[in-house]
Amino acid sequence: MSGVAVSRAQDDTVRLVNEEQRQGLEELATWRASLRSGTGSGDDADPATVAAAGPATPVAVVDRETSNGEAAETEPRADPDVDRTEIADEAAVSETDTAGDRTEFADEAATSEREVDETEDDEDEEAPRRRPLVDWLVVMGIALLAAFLIRTYVLAHFVVDGTSMVTTLEDGDRVFVNKLSYRLHDPRRGDVVVLHEIDATAQRDLIKRVVGLPGETIEMRNCQVLVGGRLLIEPYLDPEVVRPGNCGEDFEPLDVEDGRVFVMGDNRGGSMDSRVLGTVDEDDLVGRAFVVFWPSSNWRWL
Repeated sequence: MSGVAVSRAQDDTVRLVNEEQRQGLEELATWRASLRSGTGSGDDADPATVAAAGPATPVAVVDRETSNGEAAETEPRADPDVDRTEIADEAAVSETDTAGDRTEFADEAATSEREVDETEDDEDEEAPRRRPLVDWLVVMGIALLAAFLIRTYVLAHFVVDGTSMVTTLEDGDRVFVNKLSYRLHDPRRGDVVVLHEIDATAQRDLIKRVVGLPGETIEMRNCQVLVGGRLLIEPYLDPEVVRPGNCGEDFEPLDVEDGRVFVMGDNRGGSMDSRVLGTVDEDDLVGRAFVVFWPSSNWRWL
């Protein structure tokens, strides 16, 4: 009976040892799984539990089926230190992988920052290049707009076609015409004007000189123009051009209506003017020609 009691005591002792080892191994397995998933660290393990998992040397397990009280050794269990070594290696590998991932993230972040810096540098370099182009486009736009407005409302240039104003103007001379003149004041005697001449089929621009003003009476005798019965002094005429026999026909006194002017060419013998066309409405006056600007050899004020 004493042998049976000893056997039972040993069996209870072995069962207790096995239970503690099983609990320790379960906790080790849990710790190992947490390390693999990256949610745990080596500091989470309980040293007492690890120690309870078993000594460094194999532990003999007593077979309870032995009836004669003799202890029969079974296969020794695996050394817990080996598991701990494997877990430590896996933890080191996980930390290495994590460190590698962090390094990769850091490299990617640095690369992204460099790309952003390079993009900003490129934009900073392109911005100064675009500014002069934009400035030039703005200047050109303003210049074109100003030219259009000036050409339409202020200043225009015309080319003389013909010899009706010889020798004041030659064929092919280019003149500037002030379109604002007759918006600011009435036409004046002696002005060289550009006017619209409208016939039944077309409209053309003529260049003549104002000789008679609204309300005046004008006539021509022996190549001389009289206004209100008085001789008109005309220093702009070339005596070699305007002379008896080359000044056209005389005409009887003619009254100039209000809002109209009487115009003649400086080449009286070769000009189609108010002697043929009649008086000209002031609204048909484009403006006053004030300078010959081309060719340069003919440059002069009018």
